[in-house]
Amino acid sequence: MKLTRNIFLCYFIIFTISCSSETSFVKKAHILFDKGSYSNSILYYSKAIDKNPSVADYYYFRGLAWLMTKEYDFAISDFSKTIELDTNYIEAYINRGSILKEKKNFEESLSDYNKVVKLNPSDLRALEERAELLFIKKKFMSAISDYDFLIKKKYDLANIYRKRADVKYFIFDYDGAVKDYSSSIILNPKVPYAYNNLAWLQATCVDNKYRDGNKAVYNAKKAVDLDNNKNNLLTLASAYAEAGMFDRSILILNEIMEMYDCTENEILSLKSLLEEYKANRSLWKLPGE
Repeated sequence: MKLTRNIFLCYFIIFTISCSSETSFVKKAHILFDKGSYSNSILYYSKAIDKNPSVADYYYFRGLAWLMTKEYDFAISDFSKTIELDTNYIEAYINRGSILKEKKNFEESLSDYNKVVKLNPSDLRALEERAELLFIKKKFMSAISDYDFLIKKKYDLANIYRKRADVKYFIFDYDGAVKDYSSSIILNPKVPYAYNNLAWLQATCVDNKYRDGNKAVYNAKKAVDLDNNKNNLLTLASAYAEAGMFDRSILILNEIMEMYDCTENEILSLKSLLEEYKANRSLWKLPGE
């Protein structure tokens, strides 16, 4: 009887040490993660997983660490394991969906965000991501439906109005696009995207009802003042062309080729556009061209 008690005591001590080690590994991993020591945190999350491979949180947090080190395939693997252990783990779906979107696996990413929305229809982050994916998949009316809901909920309004405007532009709802771009600018006049996209519509729309060179120049200059990047400068060049100021368009294109890193295809496209402006021809484009 005495021997039996000692055996049980040994088992209890071993079990206690095992549990304690698992907990200490996780605590150490969290501390390292918070300090930005992601690679070292992975080692300790792995130790915890070795002790207890059935805890979804351990894989999830290790997945976050892999994500921070840009080891995306490992992150996907851990988020997938998290979901295998807990099919309602919303954050794992969101993070896996985000990586899949970045890797251009749009169908799988959309599936993850659909799952999140099914689990929690009021998850506005997931709705925004899903709307973007629906836009990419050219499911325009479904994207607009999600953006309508987000606007109704007053979620990140300036950003969502601009994104809904982009969708409306692609379905040739130019009135709706102009109104949404304008709403976005009013709500946040310090962000270049709405200015730039509105200017592009005003400079290049195939429907002359919506083209206005002077307004396009004004909005394109606002975008460039906020962010002097290639895309915004190209829109400004198009705006000057629609306003009949082709010399300024030519100067901008030459500036882009001289000052910015451009791919071979970009150079060819810019040179082709340059010839059009030299011939005093502005370009009108359908959405997506």
